[in-house]
Amino acid sequence: MLTDAEIEAYRRDGYVIPAGFRLGSGELETLRSAVEQVLRDNPAIEPDRVINPHLDRGRPYRLRGHRTFHDIVHDDRILDIAESVVGPDLVLLFTHLFCKTPR
Repeated sequence: MLTDAEIEAYRRDGYVIPAGFRLGSGELETLRSAVEQVLRDNPAIEPDRVINPHLDRGRPYRLRGHRTFHDIVHDDRILDIAESVVGPDLVLLFTHLFCKTPR
């Protein structure tokens, strides 16, 4: 849950970094591994075009996704933060990985 000051910062700046929330090192490693797995499993898809990795065989590219992304967008801690600024009626439209690989 965000504080009143954090909600005001979000409304003013368009983003907020919640003071009371951090993913643990294990959670970050799980996400990192999931990103690497999705990139390995989908070599025909450019890394900056990985859309809907929370779905297996997600449209539009028939991507082979990873359950980790589904789990993170449904994490109650993250949903509580989102609900603080947009209310309780949330719908997941899509997910997108922004991957910048070395060139």
